[in-house]
Amino acid sequence: MKKIILLSLCFAAFFSLTACGGASANTESVTTDFEETVKSTEATSSEEAVQSTEATGSEEDSQSTDTTDSEETAQSTEAAEDEKQENPEQEFVNIEIELTTGTIKIYSGDAFSLTYDGGKTAEYSVTDSTLYIPDQNAGELTLTLPGDYAFDTVTISIDQGHLYAEGPLSAEKLTLDLGEGEATLEELSVSENCAVNVKRGSAFLSGTLAGTVEVQCKEGQIQIQPSGQQTDFNYNLELSDASVQIEDENYHGTLEKTVDNSAEDTINLSCTKGEISVEFER
Repeated sequence: MKKIILLSLCFAAFFSLTACGGASANTESVTTDFEETVKSTEATSSEEAVQSTEATGSEEDSQSTDTTDSEETAQSTEAAEDEKQENPEQEFVNIEIELTTGTIKIYSGDAFSLTYDGGKTAEYSVTDSTLYIPDQNAGELTLTLPGDYAFDTVTISIDQGHLYAEGPLSAEKLTLDLGEGEATLEELSVSENCAVNVKRGSAFLSGTLAGTVEVQCKEGQIQIQPSGQQTDFNYNLELSDASVQIEDENYHGTLEKTVDNSAEDTINLSCTKGEISVEFER
């Protein structure tokens, strides 16, 4: 009987140890799975955090780049607008100016600029390579031109205003129509044709005048001071109750006269009740 009891106790102890061993094994498995889950979760979270950070950084970089590009574009546009105001157009070869009253002053500078009454941008347009400056009414308009720039044609029409060109003005053809105003053009360089028409005003032109020089004066006064000497030109005179002086030679009254100096260039003088003077710069 004692043996049976002892055997029973042994079997019970064995089963108890077996059960404990199984529980321990299960616990270790659960612990291992939990640790792996935690590690997996931490890794996933870390990867997601890195990806999120990279995405955020990429977006911020993109936004920063977009902002920088936008700012540079805006600055470039503003610079272009400023340059356009100071330099109306640099790709033109002709210029046409109209003036009823007021004053136009032309100077030589480093670049084109066009201002009206102390800094305001003047009206202008460019069509078919021609810079057109319309009538600005009363006031003072200042046009600055590069000193080495040469035009194909320059056309200036003035009614009762005033024109002062104190810097070099070069062109193949120059046309000046003057009503009752005044015009002074110094340092001219005209290679083909210079046409001056004065009704009742007064005009003074000096510089290099080549080709054909057409001078018409009704009741005003015109003084021309070309470079060179008298014999560099041929002359055609047509006077009607007028006065013309070419250096020391004076012509009065009504007459027609031609002076042939076998020169390449010609000055045509037509005057009615006005006065024309031709004196040469040497």
